[in-house]
Amino acid sequence: MDRRQALSRIALLTGSALSYSTIAGVLGGCEVPDAPDWQPETLTSVQAEQLRLLADTIIPATDTPGAGDVGVERFIDQIITYWMVEEERDHFLSGVGRAQEQALERFGDDIEGLTSDQRAELMQELVEAAEAQPADVVKVEMDAAWAAYGDPVEVVEGTRQPPELEVTLDPFFYRLKELTMVGYYTSEPGATEELQYIHVPGRYDGCEPLEDVGRTWAV
Repeated sequence: MDRRQALSRIALLTGSALSYSTIAGVLGGCEVPDAPDWQPETLTSVQAEQLRLLADTIIPATDTPGAGDVGVERFIDQIITYWMVEEERDHFLSGVGRAQEQALERFGDDIEGLTSDQRAELMQELVEAAEAQPADVVKVEMDAAWAAYGDPVEVVEGTRQPPELEVTLDPFFYRLKELTMVGYYTSEPGATEELQYIHVPGRYDGCEPLEDVGRTWAV
């Protein structure tokens, strides 16, 4: 399964279109760094741990690894460092800060000090806040967008490239969920253990009952 196929399938799982920066990052080769001495480049170490725990609340470990086990926070750090425009980056980091403030106000402790049940409660509050908050849209100059998303496309002769690009700033939970799912399902454990995976597909059997296969397929 190539990265374009992975994005298509993840979009179906999330039930919504993926953001420009996430698509550009995955197609540009963004993946979870596996260096044993990894340090975040944009996140602080505390923020990285908080995002690891929040991501693990979205996809917890069962009989397969959870999002925290595959290093989703490393993927998120790569996306916000190299693929988000400044407005997206600031918006997402503000969301991390607000989640921390909410944890302190609600439970009297930092995100990393919460129990798994408390993190689940916090996550539900983030969901409710996202549902009540409309997405913001900002206009970004195309030069800044290309600098983050990749090389400019070739402009067809006789047409004009727009000077600005509209970028949607989703509520924090929605963006966290997107980055968690994309980072997880493009990781090797997510693609080969959580999803069933066949590197070289064989016979196609249509309309197979889900209970007969156990879980959905990566290809």
